[in-house]
Amino acid sequence: MNLVISQLSKTYPNGVHALRGVSLAIKPGMFGLLGPNGAGKSTLMRILATLQEADSGEARLGEIDVLRDKESLRRTLGYLPQEFGVYPRSTAEEMLDHFALLKGITARGERRDTVAALLQQTNLWDARRRRLDGFSGGMRQRFGIAVALIGDPRLIIVDEPTAGLDPAERARFLNLLSELGERAVVILSTHIVEDVSELCTRMAIIERGSIRLEAEPLRAVEALRGRVWRRGVDRALLPRVEEALPVISTTLVGGRTLVHVYGDAPPDPTWEPVEPDLKDVYFTVMKGIEVSPDVAADVEPEPLPPLVLPPPQAPAPVDARVSPAGWSDPFAPPLPAPDAFPPPFADLPPPLPAADPPRRRADAPREDE
Repeated sequence: MNLVISQLSKTYPNGVHALRGVSLAIKPGMFGLLGPNGAGKSTLMRILATLQEADSGEARLGEIDVLRDKESLRRTLGYLPQEFGVYPRSTAEEMLDHFALLKGITARGERRDTVAALLQQTNLWDARRRRLDGFSGGMRQRFGIAVALIGDPRLIIVDEPTAGLDPAERARFLNLLSELGERAVVILSTHIVEDVSELCTRMAIIERGSIRLEAEPLRAVEALRGRVWRRGVDRALLPRVEEALPVISTTLVGGRTLVHVYGDAPPDPTWEPVEPDLKDVYFTVMKGIEVSPDVAADVEPEPLPPLVLPPPQAPAPVDARVSPAGWSDPFAPPLPAPDAFPPPFADLPPPLPAADPPRRRADAPREDE
């Protein structure tokens, strides 16, 4: 059962275009939707969860019309929103039983078996009689996915599920999601690149309501191989680098800025190649650079126009800006001319005059006496 979205659009009354003709084809398995805050991810999730109306477009889950046959979709939908409320004084077991009843599981025995199975699946069995206001953030998220799994849904939507989780809880939650992708369409909406790279077989990047890339993560990374270059520069020189080169990301490491640039060749020998990852794909797409994951890896890319670097602002008469490896550093500040150095010890005070030797008292005995 595939989810097919066609030309979905949404504009809010204040004029914000949340979605602009979004089209996606999502097969069963884990599908990652990446994008910054405000890109339109949550709007798309709410429309698919039948909580919000679209202005135009279509969406179908198998034979179900998502936008028009909402009751049929809700019977096979599991939704974990970014934030959700619970009755804090209720236990996990009581709340799951309540939600199962709302989902239509009216037989007490069937409901009891369903609740027990979900508590086991989400590793909450030992905490089933604890009140929900005593749950940690990770336990609360696992309880949320347990609620979403009631009724064995065919479409599961999770919106920013790992935000705020510690590393151990995040790993536990991602393992749970990976199991769900074996039998349903699972859409993971997030701004955390690692969540998608570790879980999803397909992904899309959305920005300002438009899909910028839809691809398999591994093929998208492969498309950048041999096109990402790295070098550390001083922060003061970063504006010059950004003006001259297609910078895709910057990271501060040890007081220096580590810069990644995109290109079919290094700007000069000072730049080293980088083994790309999904973060490089994301930042490249967000910079407006097209990534073509369907291009074969052995096809020779067309070279980009040569990158012209700005000359140093005040070059020295004799360029001494050469590294031990033998290459000139185009971004290093010029060294002063040799005669600009002050003479050594010029600002030290003159030495003190030597003191006269101490005089011997007349009545002092001599050493040979």
